[in-house]
Amino acid sequence: MKKLTILLFLFSQNSLSCEESYQSTGFTPQVIELYTSEGCSSCPPADRWMNSLKGDKRLWKEVFPLKFHVDYWDYIGWKDVLAKSQHTQRQRNYASTWKSRNVYTPGFVLNGREWRSYFSRKVPVSKNYSGPILKVKRGSGQYEIEYKNSSKERVHLSMAILGSGIKHKIRRGENAGKFFNHNFAVLDYRTFSLSREKLNISIPTIKKGSAEGYHAVFWVEKSPSREIIQATGGCALY
Repeated sequence: MKKLTILLFLFSQNSLSCEESYQSTGFTPQVIELYTSEGCSSCPPADRWMNSLKGDKRLWKEVFPLKFHVDYWDYIGWKDVLAKSQHTQRQRNYASTWKSRNVYTPGFVLNGREWRSYFSRKVPVSKNYSGPILKVKRGSGQYEIEYKNSSKERVHLSMAILGSGIKHKIRRGENAGKFFNHNFAVLDYRTFSLSREKLNISIPTIKKGSAEGYHAVFWVEKSPSREIIQATGGCALY
């Protein structure tokens, strides 16, 4: 009974500290996408670099890390359970935009542009105002989105639910014997048209216990340039 009381107290504290009401700063965000795979022997250093962003003071204000696990290495001995063909297609869409025939891991994208030599570079500081503000609030079974497009280009909204503290031991393939502690792993990813100023979208269903913690990230992309102009997000309750 005492243990149950403690667990209920901790849950209520988490609920109070996680309001699920987000608003962008108006400045150009730093949305960092990593395309990775548990079956890729050169990916662990990139994964560790992404994990280090947990200590960035700008996290969920200016800096938004997203780890998209791709499925094109699943055939070499280890099937990545976090990988989805949808993630692979997003990376291929980027490659098409850049007039490139190839995709690779680890592959970094910063605000819709290829970002190489991540290990010797710092995440840029957001200096340029690129508003308007993106507002998101959790309602009953849905997220309520508010964004007034001031760009001449078409824009769309992307949303991702991220899981952190996901622990996997790799038993086969190039990383056999290694242990991964994943943070910022994309568990659910969706896109929506932003033709109206207000939009309601259903809250994705995530398998309980699939991660130790969850976050929701929302960002606005221009079409067809793929440039990311606003982003917001934070903790999510599951």
